[in-house]
Amino acid sequence: MIKSFTKLFKGSSIRREGEEILFSFREKFDPSKWRLISDKEVGGHSKASFEWDPQEYAVFKGNISKKLPENNPRITSSGYAGVYSPTIDISYLDMERYNTLVLRVNTDGKTYAVGLLKSDERQVMYKSIFTTSKANQWETIEIPLDDFFKIQKGTVVLDLEQMKRENISNIGFIQSERSEGPFELKIDYMKLSTSDLKPTFFTDSRTTSTTGRPLF
Repeated sequence: MIKSFTKLFKGSSIRREGEEILFSFREKFDPSKWRLISDKEVGGHSKASFEWDPQEYAVFKGNISKKLPENNPRITSSGYAGVYSPTIDISYLDMERYNTLVLRVNTDGKTYAVGLLKSDERQVMYKSIFTTSKANQWETIEIPLDDFFKIQKGTVVLDLEQMKRENISNIGFIQSERSEGPFELKIDYMKLSTSDLKPTFFTDSRTTSTTGRPLF
């Protein structure tokens, strides 16, 4: 009964007034269009995959290894994995209206991060870290766009200027805990909102927990 009822609320049904859906994984999609990154690119040993689950969500999972590359002495730290979306075009949106990124996720209890890439800033990522209150439970995470901090060439930029919201081209997830072992993050959807949520500066108030997986 719930399964068939959920199928009535596909795609745009997730969208409420004042919101814009970026990605919904309730319909089957092609994971090969998403770009996986990990320390394997420099000879590391972490593994990651991005898949669609028939229960109608995306799964970013893998195994983090901090083992250093055998033949690359320049690498002194290892143990990371991430996945980034195909290029998105949101140029038609008035981004000054939207101030919050809303995620519907189910984690293994570990810490993750959202990464935003911009077409006008090379070698730069804007990042915000999030956790859920419990493992293996669907929760809604609201992240003010002003909470994203700048990372350039792997280094945090101590710049108090807020991220300019124009020219966002890709969105992704990073396993940020850097603890060895398996990880798994399930994603239902990602959307922009005109929520009145204020910047939290990494306090727990950004996390809104709801038991179960609601329809929107």
